[in-house]
Amino acid sequence: MQGGDWMLRTTASLAIRSDTGKINSSPKSVMQPIVRLQLGCNHTITIPVSDPDNDDVRCRWAIHDRDECGDICDSFSGANMYERECTISYSPKRFGWYGVAVQIEDFNSTESMEALSSVPLQFLVVVFSSNTTCSSKPSFVAPTRVDGSCIGIPFNTTYFEPLVSRSGSQKVSIREIQTASPQGMLKSKLEVYANREWYVNVSWTPDNGQVGPHIFCYTALDSNG
Repeated sequence: MQGGDWMLRTTASLAIRSDTGKINSSPKSVMQPIVRLQLGCNHTITIPVSDPDNDDVRCRWAIHDRDECGDICDSFSGANMYERECTISYSPKRFGWYGVAVQIEDFNSTESMEALSSVPLQFLVVVFSSNTTCSSKPSFVAPTRVDGSCIGIPFNTTYFEPLVSRSGSQKVSIREIQTASPQGMLKSKLEVYANREWYVNVSWTPDNGQVGPHIFCYTALDSNG
């Protein structure tokens, strides 16, 4: 990608909902701005989403004719979107940079086809070439919590946890653990944990203005890129 137009579109209804008695709250998402994918491997990109009203949340490709994405519409060709799961499957055939434009929408039931609101999510995918196998990518290991865990934290108390990542082979090291976190969360510097394992500590003390759901995502980058 180079040059071109850029566009975002958000839609929301300010009407009072009959089921909650309040104005609708739009869904939320947190993503790394750049997602790195190895050439020739099968990948699944999970889009983390949450909704304050516990609505049914779906993801779809942004549409050019609705002025949702400018020139990056349809630029991530060959990828498949699974709307109900908010996941994207992709098997890159050539390296380079790609723009991804998604709309995240909430519905008051799984049967409804009329979105209550629509918010944009746009990020970049970089496809890189590597001599390593597809199975040698970094992984997170205990004591790191399993993916999808839900943690309750009373406000004005401190949450603390290590994030431990293991490299795919002895010849590869972890060079960074990236996080997309709630405001105010702190992350320590990367240090060695054990053989082929590196870690960071994260801590967060939410205040009473941060009551509600928050998304916390993390990913590891190794010396292969």
